[in-house]
Amino acid sequence: MRFFLLILMIPFTLLAQNENQTADSATNRKIWEASLPGGNYMVALGSITAVSNHAYVLDGAMVVTEVNIDTTGCSLVRFYQITPLAVYKEAEITDLLSEGIQEIKSLTAEIGAGEALNLAQKQYPVTTHAKTVEFQIDSLEQLSALYKSISKSWSNDQGRKFSVK
Repeated sequence: MRFFLLILMIPFTLLAQNENQTADSATNRKIWEASLPGGNYMVALGSITAVSNHAYVLDGAMVVTEVNIDTTGCSLVRFYQITPLAVYKEAEITDLLSEGIQEIKSLTAEIGAGEALNLAQKQYPVTTHAKTVEFQIDSLEQLSALYKSISKSWSNDQGRKFSVK
């Protein structure tokens, strides 16, 4: 059992090492680009109709924080991060702005959330998302940096390149 728990903790150890490795830079093109471990996304700034950032509880077990970009095209893009609800409640007790994120990672590893949290979570047919492009982001800091990048790009009508390394 301990070996199994150690295996589950490996992704979170690597995650802690990769935290906040994002890059964001302005470009001359009127396009926002994102390069992420799960793929790439590009959108023309003139076709964006809405950008949102919100959180919700999924199936009473997880807190999903997501950034959505809606366009005049036929697809919606979702960038999201998942935290087990039990861990999130614990984090409310701690100082979320300083030590909370590290504790979330530590507690998530302890409860054995493992590799499954690195995959898109869906329950067919309830949560299938036709015409939706989805990317899971490793940390709330990375998701926040992504939201700041797309918001700045769209409001200033200036292209940007955002990446998570």
